Amino acid sequence: MANNTIAALSCDRYSLFGEKCVDVGVCRSTGVRIWLCYQTFGKRDAAGGVVLLIMGLASPSLLWDMKFCECLASRGYYVIRFDNRDMGRSTFLTDRRVMPATATTNSAEDETDVWNANAFSSSSSSPSSSDSWFGAFGDSKMDFMRLAYSGVVSGGRKLLREVYTLEDMARDSVGLLDALNVRKAHIVGMCMGGVIAQLVAIYHSTRVESLSLLSTYSGSLQAGRPSLREAFALAQVATYIARKGFAVPASLRGKNGKSGPSPKEEEALAHTLVNLIARFAPEAEPSFSIDRKACFKQVQRILRRSSDFSGVLRQYVALLNAKDRTTGLKRIHLPTVILHGTKDPIVPYVNGKQLAGMIPQAKFVTLEGIGHVLHPALREKIIDTLAANMQQSRRGKQGLPTTSRL
Repeated sequence: MANNTIAALSCDRYSLFGEKCVDVGVCRSTGVRIWLCYQTFGKRDAAGGVVLLIMGLASPSLLWDMKFCECLASRGYYVIRFDNRDMGRSTFLTDRRVMPATATTNSAEDETDVWNANAFSSSSSSPSSSDSWFGAFGDSKMDFMRLAYSGVVSGGRKLLREVYTLEDMARDSVGLLDALNVRKAHIVGMCMGGVIAQLVAIYHSTRVESLSLLSTYSGSLQAGRPSLREAFALAQVATYIARKGFAVPASLRGKNGKSGPSPKEEEALAHTLVNLIARFAPEAEPSFSIDRKACFKQVQRILRRSSDFSGVLRQYVALLNAKDRTTGLKRIHLPTVILHGTKDPIVPYVNGKQLAGMIPQAKFVTLEGIGHVLHPALREKIIDTLAANMQQSRRGKQGLPTTSRL
């Protein structure tokens, strides 16, 4: 109850900026009531219909940047972006801990006890598994390396037990549509958001007008995985986030001597995240280099809005343990487009091609030279592609070639 209240009050503070919170139902896996923070663009009765944007792992709604949302709305759509659970200003399941897959008890322990035990430390030594905010891991670099390795190597999926599933997160998305009285929507998802979008299309197909997937994958055991080098680069950033206190739940900061990160630490984290985004771009591609100054300002806005990364592990384990969707994907009969960058270091390009081959009549669009980002240089072309796919559901005819390049 406390987490739900916090989420609602947090969004009330930002209602002047068009952000609101809404109850989307009770999570089946945890029994926790979920509130999602969302923002809308365009007219509710827009001729093109409603577009629901679902962002990925550890990514708040603001990564669907304002210009992207406004540009899409200008094409005649009512656009909704929102924070997934455990991110931004939506509900955090703070009292639910990720546990080892072999654990015999459930994880409804209050994390306040964990913080009272002085588990968090900036030292290089790892706290015991019983004291760590990770549950199964500490905050040392090696712990994060182990976690990253489990996401790269096939067979490591059940290292940890998920608190909730991506199916639960898909129901959050449908619950948001219910709460806003939206019967059907064009579903757009990126990375983990693309996986959630797939599940919405598989299990809630009557609520979907069209499906657009960016930089995502099928969950097949044959899926392409990031290199260990990229996984370990992510692990380094995760280590930094944990050691600087950004993994302390916002609701517990300032209690029992656990102060939140300082403004200087937030600024330092912003620089760290800009470096990571540049790596994802990838910055080595001169045509699509990142404007670091603009990127830094956007990351600062995101961190000022919420610097709580305590829910990322819960999201990550849900993604890690997600089932192969191959069979369900073959049953999707919706206008579908898949966009994927040739230089994506996190979800390799081969995944997009594989995914397009699984969904009947799906269109595949190659983003030449693009990494794991919604690059501003291709914003208009990406939106053109999304809109063409959305229009198929209204026109009842093919609007895109089977394969193309941007």
